[in-house]
Amino acid sequence: MAYTLFESNLRETVKNWMAGKTQKYAGKMLDHYRRTLAFNAEGVGISDSRKWGYCTRDRRVFFNWQLAALPKELADYVVLHEASHLSEFNHGHHFRARLLSLCPDFRERELSLRSVVPWLPLNR
Repeated sequence: MAYTLFESNLRETVKNWMAGKTQKYAGKMLDHYRRTLAFNAEGVGISDSRKWGYCTRDRRVFFNWQLAALPKELADYVVLHEASHLSEFNHGHHFRARLLSLCPDFRERELSLRSVVPWLPLNR
């Protein structure tokens, strides 16, 4: 299916607007969790990934530009999950125990997230 220039510009406009909202939201939530979890992030970025969020070993955290469109409880969980990785860079027992102590319903939120797939780029 061919996309018109208008559709392409509209998509880019929406993406840029959402990326700004996500950057602001994720930054605010990371600041909130930083006080609770005592971690330091080297940077926060926006991605066009199939994942809602991920972090790198050099302590940079990335979020899908569509994060701010998720229901608040799911978006909050994604930020908490990635923030927790800055202290525990795996999905092992200590990581899960930390999530459980901070978000007792994290398993339900993970299941809910599986049913919401980010909108993928048109040019892939």
